[in-house]
Amino acid sequence: MHKQSIDKIKNTFLLTLIGSLFLGCSQSAVSVLEKDPIYAQNLQYTKIEKIEKNNEVEILINTTYLNASMKDHFPKGTQNFLVAIYNTNDAENNGDLTLNNQTYLKKAPVEPEDSIYKNIPLINKWAKYYIYTFPVTKEDKLILRYDSKKYGSKNILFKKY
Repeated sequence: MHKQSIDKIKNTFLLTLIGSLFLGCSQSAVSVLEKDPIYAQNLQYTKIEKIEKNNEVEILINTTYLNASMKDHFPKGTQNFLVAIYNTNDAENNGDLTLNNQTYLKKAPVEPEDSIYKNIPLINKWAKYYIYTFPVTKEDKLILRYDSKKYGSKNILFKKY
């Protein structure tokens, strides 16, 4: 009888633990994303790439295609990307960005107090954020290319929105 009571307590504890795990996860990403649709769309159009040298990450590139979620915030006839570049070894970023082999029209820094900053998914607090504006391309496949003379290059692919 004593063993049955201990087993019953164990089962009750186990069920309570499993139940609390499910309840603890009830505020899922879905509920957070429903509250802020711009954040959710930005997350959907965000990609993270890295450039490695000798199996060590040298550069992290966080890129969000803004035309998909914030098209009305930018001039017509442009493609806009929020780009954060973090170089693990150098304070300065000596790389360059092109979109389908075209140079950018404008590069504007994004500061933490800017309104767009709150909608940045996957913030890297060590990176510097910029909005890059490019002319519209005819191609549906967008190739954002980061080139670094020291570390090489990386293509980041997006579908035109």
